[in-house]
Amino acid sequence: MKNIRNRRLKFILGLCAGLMVTALLADQLFPLALPEQRSSYSRLVVDRNGLPLRAFPDENGIWRHEVELAQVSPRYLEALLTYEDQYFYLHPGVNPISLLRAAQQWIAAGEIVSGGSTITMQVARLLHPHPRSLLGKTQQILRALQLEWHLSKDEILSLYLNYAPFGGNFEGIEAASQQYLRKSSSELRDSEAALLAVLPQSPTRFRPDRHPEVARAARDKVIDRLVNFGVWSATEATTAKQEGVISWPLSRQTVAPLLSLRLSQRHPHTIVPTFIDAPLQQRVQSLASRHANRWGRETNAAVLIVSNHQSEVISYVGSAKYADPNSAGFVDMVPAIRSPGSTLKPLLFALALDETLIHSESLFVDAPRLNTDYQPENFNTGYMGPVSAASALRLSLNIPFVQLIEAYGSQRFADQLAHVQTPLVFNAASPNPSIILGGAGTSLASLASLYGAINNNGLVTPLRYSALDPAVAPRRLISPEAAWISYSVLAAQPLPTLNGPRQQDPLNPIAWKSGTSWGNRDAWAIGVNADYTVAVWLGRADSSPIANLMGAQAAGPLMTQVFAQLASAEHAPDRPATVLSRDICWPDGRAVEQTEHCVSRREALTIEGVTPRTLNSDLPGEFLIANRPLWVNAAGTRRLLAHCLNHRAQRLSIPIWPDSAAGLLPPEFITPIPALSQHCASPLQAHNSPHSALRVEGVQSGETFRLLNGEAIKLAINIPNAITPVDWILDGALLSNDSASLSLSLSNQLLGEHRLLIIDSQGRHQSINFSVR
Repeated sequence: MKNIRNRRLKFILGLCAGLMVTALLADQLFPLALPEQRSSYSRLVVDRNGLPLRAFPDENGIWRHEVELAQVSPRYLEALLTYEDQYFYLHPGVNPISLLRAAQQWIAAGEIVSGGSTITMQVARLLHPHPRSLLGKTQQILRALQLEWHLSKDEILSLYLNYAPFGGNFEGIEAASQQYLRKSSSELRDSEAALLAVLPQSPTRFRPDRHPEVARAARDKVIDRLVNFGVWSATEATTAKQEGVISWPLSRQTVAPLLSLRLSQRHPHTIVPTFIDAPLQQRVQSLASRHANRWGRETNAAVLIVSNHQSEVISYVGSAKYADPNSAGFVDMVPAIRSPGSTLKPLLFALALDETLIHSESLFVDAPRLNTDYQPENFNTGYMGPVSAASALRLSLNIPFVQLIEAYGSQRFADQLAHVQTPLVFNAASPNPSIILGGAGTSLASLASLYGAINNNGLVTPLRYSALDPAVAPRRLISPEAAWISYSVLAAQPLPTLNGPRQQDPLNPIAWKSGTSWGNRDAWAIGVNADYTVAVWLGRADSSPIANLMGAQAAGPLMTQVFAQLASAEHAPDRPATVLSRDICWPDGRAVEQTEHCVSRREALTIEGVTPRTLNSDLPGEFLIANRPLWVNAAGTRRLLAHCLNHRAQRLSIPIWPDSAAGLLPPEFITPIPALSQHCASPLQAHNSPHSALRVEGVQSGETFRLLNGEAIKLAINIPNAITPVDWILDGALLSNDSASLSLSLSNQLLGEHRLLIIDSQGRHQSINFSVR
């Protein structure tokens, strides 16, 4: 008996040696096509839990997701090796005993009953298909031996895991697991592992989505063999068999489809993990789609949600109406370059805080700009006069922020954004003040990244979409103090909703800002709380205007709805110890103890208590000297000039407001100036005193002019006591800034109500309302 066993062993060893020699000879005559030469994988983008978002087939239409041996469930490997090739790690690629058994069955039956194929031989057939014949089997054996010569066992097994057929156009364990079971192959339960182990044996007959009962019988056969060989216990087998065969219907996931496409193009040969929260993504997609429909079938929306702590994008709606041809639904609006409207104002506000140009209550004058080529208006075309920096930001007033960017510098502002890797796109040769009102291009992604600085101590971190993207060190845009002050100012306004403004939750305040591009083409709303940044765009991809589209009313409610889907932060950012509250005075702008006149007292948020003077709105980049010295008589009732001073004269000073505030100051802000002493002024001086009212000749307020037969009326208006130059402003438009006379033609083009504002060089003004019929 012992001699028989020895002869068998010698025979097997001799056969193996002969096979290896044969493989070496075949290797010289028929080189093996190694896997690297045909490794083509479909691309799978998954959410943060490994669930598929969207998949893309390879160039041949095959769904194959690359997976490494260590990433596959050990229970699946047990089932596979036990059922298909239990001696895989022992044989040289061919199992002689199995081949002999298959040959005997073939001779007895007259046809091929079993192939006797090892896993290595199956891989050889996958890489080099051959006919089911004796010649084909010989070719398969030679290729298997070549594989064993060139590759390790684990490398061969990895090829099987990635190339084995699983029905239809699915290849590899990962593609099958994701498609049939909607889970990663690393998470397979025992019953699922056994099912997928047997599926490649007959991919069509055992498909769980088409033949669940046949698949169950095949699965149970695998489980029985595992028990017979002592790999699984009887208890484990019983539990596995009790589970039914349930498969998801074959479908193509399209969660976050535009982000998936973007990442698949960036990482074409791997499974791409993202930070997307798939359930949240689907809720936000639905919200955005319904909200966009309120503004018409051609209107679309885009939404980004960023986790502030790592700048990870957890929701990416590039198009609320994906695949909808009416709204250009295939266009990804997250990276699209658009006019940002007023959304850059908070960043300029914070940068100006750091530059000590302003504090939160610095005085600005919201008034027409008369002596400059750039004369923008506010969105509502009205003017508020004196206003604080914080109020100007919350109300999104244009004139104060044009004044501020002129003081800070347009080029410098653009350079600061470029430094943190969010450059603006310009049509003009160089930046100009219009960029703060939307006169430059940026994207929703850039705005989300920039606003993250407001709650990240002033640091801007590039958005991260996938763990495969390299981590980039944050760059500082603003100081922690400026970030906190900006957050505090923006969080002090009610949230926009479809039913009107809603009061903030004090435990979870949201700092937010809206914006509207020129011509009502883009509506924006960006909000930040302690944990998240939400950025929303609403508009049309072709940039056509939308009637009545405004950021706060159009994009704002969607932003609020999206925040409602997120877990409450229940805390605000911590206030830096160096943010100090100081009492300041208007019009000077400095702290109370530094100011000679305090017409209006306010509490300001400052950086380290620094309170700069008010910026001079009439001289960009300069500060206002808010005190004017004068001499008065002993009683203090008459003003004296230098040539008529006496020993009893006393020196006083009065607060001075910017000239542009003329006519817009509330009565309580105006400090009366004593009239000039009659003994100190000549008759001409008294007549033209800068403190006497302007006398308008040629038109009266409230007058109506009626055109006869359409003929124009010529008005000759004169201000005899004006001190030139004189600004003549009709309905907000500057007509002239020269003499004290104006010739005005009233024609059909001027039918309606009008307001003529007259301001002389001393700041005196007169407003005349008239109508043309």
